[in-house]
Amino acid sequence: MPALEGRLVFGRQAVSYFRSQDYENKELILVTSEPEKFADLEDNNIKVVLARGQTDCERITQGIHEASGEVIFRWDDDDISFRHRISATLKEFLHNPAKVMGWVQGFFFEYATRYVYYCPPIQGDYMHPTGVMWRDAWEGRNGCQPKHFAPLEDLTVMMIGVHPGQTINKRGWMKYRTRFEVNTDDVSL
Repeated sequence: MPALEGRLVFGRQAVSYFRSQDYENKELILVTSEPEKFADLEDNNIKVVLARGQTDCERITQGIHEASGEVIFRWDDDDISFRHRISATLKEFLHNPAKVMGWVQGFFFEYATRYVYYCPPIQGDYMHPTGVMWRDAWEGRNGCQPKHFAPLEDLTVMMIGVHPGQTINKRGWMKYRTRFEVNTDDVSL
């Protein structure tokens, strides 16, 4: 997980979502230029490492190289992962010949308004924060995009966070909205 500067609340929230997963055999590699802000994490399944690069892609690559497993999940600091994200995604992924899977449609959560928006299917790519892949699929990528992927069908595992300061404007994809409250009981804001 690339934990970006000035987003400690998001990073803490993402760690909370990781800890609540119903899948036990998991590991989170938290790549940040501010490891001291996560020094209080005492969890054998979480490893905090000092970022060597500045971009998301560099930090994701570093995290993959630090990971011990063969199946890699993209875990962003600002997304909302429900407790069955890993287990439900693995059910699809491990029975599919694709080396990479991710949503081609799904849900965005806009923090400012607390609304959930639906994104209809997109063509030729997938929503990268939802990605799951075999470790070797990251090598040979084009930028941060794998060459071949298959769509994940289960849209109930997570929501992609939307907030000011993002590098990608997701507003154009947002079509239908509904109100949603994020449980922040386990997160110190």
